[in-house]
Formats: sequence, C-alpha cells, structure tokens
Amino acid sequence: MRWLTIALHEIRMNFSQKSIIFVIFIMPLILIFVLGSSLSGMNMFKQSDVEVDQVHAGVVVGENSPLQQAFEDWAEHAKVKKYALFQRYETEEELRRDVKSQIVEYGIILPSLSEGLEPISITAVQGTLTITNLTMETLIDSFNAEVGKTIAAMKRGVDPAQLEELRAVEVFASPTAEAAIVKVNSSNTKMVTAIQYYAVAMLVMFSLYTGRGLAESLYHDRLNQTLHRTVASPIRMVDFVGGRMLGHFLFGMLQSAFIIGFSSIVYGVDWGYSTLVTLVVCALVLTCSLSLGLIAATWFKSQQAMKTFLETVIVFMTAVSGGFFAIPAVQHSVGSFTISYWGMELLTGVMKGEGWSEMWFGLSVLAGIACVLCTFSLIFVRKAVVR
Repeated sequence: MRWLTIALHEIRMNFSQKSIIFVIFIMPLILIFVLGSSLSGMNMFKQSDVEVDQVHAGVVVGENSPLQQAFEDWAEHAKVKKYALFQRYETEEELRRDVKSQIVEYGIILPSLSEGLEPISITAVQGTLTITNLTMETLIDSFNAEVGKTIAAMKRGVDPAQLEELRAVEVFASPTAEAAIVKVNSSNTKMVTAIQYYAVAMLVMFSLYTGRGLAESLYHDRLNQTLHRTVASPIRMVDFVGGRMLGHFLFGMLQSAFIIGFSSIVYGVDWGYSTLVTLVVCALVLTCSLSLGLIAATWFKSQQAMKTFLETVIVFMTAVSGGFFAIPAVQHSVGSFTISYWGMELLTGVMKGEGWSEMWFGLSVLAGIACVLCTFSLIFVRKAVVR
C-alpha cells in the first residue's frame, strides 16, 4: 500500500502544476496539428494517384526457384520493360524495408523450389501509390497466366512450345488449372497520413519526457531536504523508489491515453487495429524514459545539467528517428539504435495493420532496451536518492 500512496501523491503533485499540464497534455496536441497540417503535402504522405511512366520494382528470387528463368525472360520482354524496371534483392527483409521507405515502389518475392503438388505462391509487396499497385498487379497477372499454362503443359508431358496450338481447344490452359498451380499473395504496405505519423512521433517524444519529471521530483525533494528525511523514516528504499516510478508511470499512461483519445476524436487519427498493442508500446517507452531519468539523476549533481542532458538525448533520438522530418537513410542507420525509432516503428506498424509476425522483432528489441535500462537504473538508484 505504501507504493500506491506514494504513487498517488506523485500524480497529485504533477496535476497541481499548470506548467506540466500545458507541456505534457496540450503542447503535443498543438504540434500534432501544426506538423500534420503543414507537412501533409510531402511526397511520403500523398495518397492520390499520379501518372507513372515506369515502376521501379524490387524482386527476391528464392534458391532454385522454379520461376527464376521464366521471370527473367518475362522481365526482359520489351512490353514489360516499358512499364517496370526490376532490381534484385538478396533478402525479403531488405525488399520490404525499401518498399516501406519508398526506395522502390513495389516488391515481388519468388519462392524457393518446393516439392509435392503445393501451389507456387508469389508474394507481392504493395507500395503506397494506387496507380503503381494497379500497374504491377496487371503485369503480374499476365506473368501468372503464362507460367500457369507452361507448368500445366509440362505436368502433362506437353512441350511448352506447342501451347499456342493447344490454346484453341483449351485443354491444358484452363483458368482452374492455372489457379491451382500459381497463386499471388498480396502483402499490402498501407500508407499512414501526415497527421497519423506526427501523432505517433509526438506521443513517443513527450512520453520520453516523463523520466525527466521523475528526476526533477528527486532533485526538488533533495533541495528541500525532504528526501533525506523520507529515507531516514521507516519507509523501505524499494517502496519509496517503486512508488515514485509507479506514480510517474501512471501519469505517463494517462498522458498517452489522453493524446490517443483526443487525436482520435478531434483530429480523426486512426490508431490501428489494436489498442492493447499501442498501450504496450507506450508502457515500454515509459519504462525506458523513467530508467533514463533515474540514471541521469545519478550522473549529474546539477538539476540544470540533468535537464540539458535529457532534453538533448530526447530531441536527438526524435530527430534521427524521423520524428520531425523523415530521412529514411538516417532512420535506418543511426535511428535504429534509439528508443524513439522502435516506438515509432511499432505504433505506425499497428496503424498499417501489420501482423504479429512483422512486429514481434520490434517488440523484442524495445522490451530488451527497457530491461537493460531498468537494470542499470536499479543498480544506481540508491546513489540517486541518497546523494
């Protein structure tokens, strides 16, 4: 119960300060509106159709793929090259990353050699432009039809070169046979709007400021000599620190819920298919933030030095993660080592409708960062309290 009492006291103290209410609850909503409105015309947020002369597409060919030679011959055809130019990729992860970053506009994944009578499954990774997706789907349908007819003929012991003669009687090239042999799985990369993107960016950035609030409360009590009296009382260190962290954690979750709810109702932000996953990501980001706050309170004797350090770290992580302006090359190099990057990736992934198979790695990374920072903060916590 001591944890809860201390936590409720921290929440009341935070709500009693008008400056905190403005900075934590009002400022992010203002920034979401300003950034989302002013930057909605950027190419990465445009969802209208545009005229595309030639699609820059990527392709991954599995080892010993039965479709490799057929695809290469098809891709070199003059009519195909008029509408699409293909770039080879080694791995599916690289292709999906570049489609998401709009380095290539579409992706095709050809499977490895499979045994048995299982259908050959081609995976199409859609880009963000509707006209591009329609163009590539039309091209893939033509490739799918030709390959289906060829494989159907080969399974019946017919020379594929004789297919033109046999098409008149439709013996080997029926649509049913083709569909059973080759199928296309569409993997859609849904696009987020500017208001969605910056709602995520500001939610993550201002969640990271929660740790600074925890550190400031410790400095405030230390300056007023109340911290030493509290530690000298019968209250255990674990109760005192745990209650403080719990109070700021709950305050941060209230902040996250308010930003999500307000932006959803007033701005029309679609936060995706799972509120639970969104809140789990917010909780992990807050854990990282509170741990950083405790570590900073240990390192710096001066409150101003602590605030400068945390603000610099938070702004830097937000910037290199694309929170102010999206630069894919920086995001995927420097940004991938930051808390902001993984928080934004996961939250935008929920908005795009990505499944668990695509999100588990990011969740694991963010949870790992939270565990490491929390461990370090607990190791040095006594020094932060009794200094």
